[in-house]
Amino acid sequence: MKRFVSLTIITLILLFCINIVAFGYYEDEQIAENDFYIVVTFTESEDVFRASGTKTGSKTITGYNDDNEKLWDATIHCSFSYTGSSATCTAASITYNEYSSKWKITSATTTRSGNTATGNITAKKYVLGIPVQTVEETISITCSADGTLS
Repeated sequence: MKRFVSLTIITLILLFCINIVAFGYYEDEQIAENDFYIVVTFTESEDVFRASGTKTGSKTITGYNDDNEKLWDATIHCSFSYTGSSATCTAASITYNEYSSKWKITSATTTRSGNTATGNITAKKYVLGIPVQTVEETISITCSADGTLS
């Protein structure tokens, strides 16, 4: 009997120590530009076992050309804490990838303010080493007091 109780307690402790995460993903919007288009996708997760509310989310902006070839992408990653009466962005970072030799991400920055994380990127298209097109995009994620990310 003691062994059963000990195993039950250890199992419960392990369950509370392991982060079980729920994920959500959706394609948010598609924006047409000159000779390419941009797709924005959003992912969020929640730590199910934490007493206080925490959420993480990421939003990716991807540039494609008219032939549906991926040119570049940039993703803002952020963490939030929320209490039911307020929310705060606790961390934000940005990562990016370049898939075309003609396109370069020349700037990628993040800022946090209150319950919002914002990423700013600048992508440039080069022909013979000369920039011929510039795309500037802003992506942001906001957390409401009840933990809803948008």
